[in-house]
Amino acid sequence: QLVHGGDSTLYPPQITKDSILSIFTTDVCRSVDIFYTGKDKYKGVEGLRFEPKDTTFKSSLSNVEDDCFCTKLTKNAQGELSCYLDGVMDVYDCLGVPILLSFPHFLYANASYITGVDGVTVADPKIHGLYLLIEPNTGTPLVGRKRVQFNIIIRPSEHLKDITKNIYSTVLPLVWIEEGADLTDDLIDMIQDQYFKKVKITKGVKYGLIAVSAAAVLSVGAILLRKLIWKK
Repeated sequence: QLVHGGDSTLYPPQITKDSILSIFTTDVCRSVDIFYTGKDKYKGVEGLRFEPKDTTFKSSLSNVEDDCFCTKLTKNAQGELSCYLDGVMDVYDCLGVPILLSFPHFLYANASYITGVDGVTVADPKIHGLYLLIEPNTGTPLVGRKRVQFNIIIRPSEHLKDITKNIYSTVLPLVWIEEGADLTDDLIDMIQDQYFKKVKITKGVKYGLIAVSAAAVLSVGAILLRKLIWKK
């Protein structure tokens, strides 16, 4: 198995819209790739927004690349050891307990998980998704949010048939958590002073040199033209 990705605190400079960033998350013991989805501003600094694709927790039943994540260690709602449908990942191998992980409110998950529990509202990627806003020139993360939901399987027990016979077999959400960080004003000021102001000065010098060079060329041209006129 290949482990790649950072902790979302440090990236190389010159990030572009075509860049693919990887975040290693300890919650699932795997890397999550995030892709450019648009631009946004944070405290006056423009950044590129990166988010995971809706196939991040795609089932290995239809995505051969993620076959290694189908551990078959936690029995499903039917009591069988099999791969889970899109949007849910068995993390028993990572955490050592029969827990299933998903995005909050089963964002991007198979519809059967959503309809299997009353009261689950429609997920919104802006509220329930993972994203990173990064300043592209310096590679500095401006804002980051990681949101995950922990779920368990509930089903009738063979050992307590009389008590559990009316339990509906389903994937039940336990809790969803959000971790986030926003760049502080001090660090924003540092970026402004150490990078943007110097870039502006550099650009000013560059355009100033261009203007001076153009003026010099015009002056030389005018002098040569006057000499030609005097000779005539």
